[in-house]
Amino acid sequence: MLALEDGVGAEAELQRAIDAGYKPKQVAHLRAHALLLQGAEEKALAEADKAEPANRIYVLRIRARALASLGKLPE
Repeated sequence: MLALEDGVGAEAELQRAIDAGYKPKQVAHLRAHALLLQGAEEKALAEADKAEPANRIYVLRIRARALASLGKLPE
C-alpha cells in the first residue's frame, strides 16, 4: 500500500500486522510513512521517533519529507 501511496490502506495493513504479533516498534517507520501520505506530518514525525535503530535510513527519509512539507527547511 505504501508503494501505491495509499496511506490509509497502509495504516490498516500495519495495524493487522500488529494484531498478528508484530511489535509496534518494528513497524513504526512504515506507520510514519503511512501517516505522512495522509498529510499528518507532525504525527509522522512522532511515530518516526519510535522506530528501531535498524530502520534509521528509512526514518531519516520520512523525517526529511515531513519537515519539508511543514516548511521547516535548513537555513
